[in-house]
Amino acid sequence: MDRLTSLPPPAPPATPAPGGQPVRSPVGLGALVGGIAVLVGTFAPWVSGTNPRDELVTVNGFDGAGDGSMALLFAVLCLIALASRSVAGSRTRIIQLLPGGLGIIGLLYMIVAWRGLPQTLETLRNLGVDPVVQPWFWIELAGSIIVALAGVAATVLIIRRNPVRRDTAADVDAFDRVFFVRLAIRLGGMVAGLAVGVWLAIQTYGSSGSPFVPAYGLVGLGLGLGAAALVLSLFGPSDQRKSG
Repeated sequence: MDRLTSLPPPAPPATPAPGGQPVRSPVGLGALVGGIAVLVGTFAPWVSGTNPRDELVTVNGFDGAGDGSMALLFAVLCLIALASRSVAGSRTRIIQLLPGGLGIIGLLYMIVAWRGLPQTLETLRNLGVDPVVQPWFWIELAGSIIVALAGVAATVLIIRRNPVRRDTAADVDAFDRVFFVRLAIRLGGMVAGLAVGVWLAIQTYGSSGSPFVPAYGLVGLGLGLGAAALVLSLFGPSDQRKSG
């Protein structure tokens, strides 16, 4: 009888480790579909028309500032992040934000391309071309939107599944509110910084098709993200909950 009572309690069942392959989930599959749309749209003609010599003139995502090619680059990086086990199981906040951040940056490049589209059409008309916007531009824009939404959704799922610290269930709702506040501040800083960078490039070089626009946009995006981080460190709520 004493021998039975001295036996150690049975070990609790092992719980599966967090992580996995988000690209196999519906969110990842949606990002894959969006990425294919971005890939096809980048190489296909965005604008086409004939010049006075009856020659076909086309503009695609690689022409001008190359906004379409940059959108493709960040869509591919977003898909790589979604397929990474390291990202899926990470408890480091900056790594968890990668899918959403990469998708949003790609979408911002397509927004810049959309804003520059009227000027591209005007330039072609000045050369005697009768330009027509092709559906491929809108297909790539739609694909970028899908990739961005899937990236943000994947980031939310990864953070909920792998909190930075082991937290009690009572803290989940508060964590969600704090996370979305911090995410909104970061995204606002990124968008504002990118917009200021693109505006400065256009004011400086006088053309949204300038090859300096992507560089200015990336610098502005980084500065905006840094400013958002500074605001959060000084005034923002903490996403690190206290234990016990």
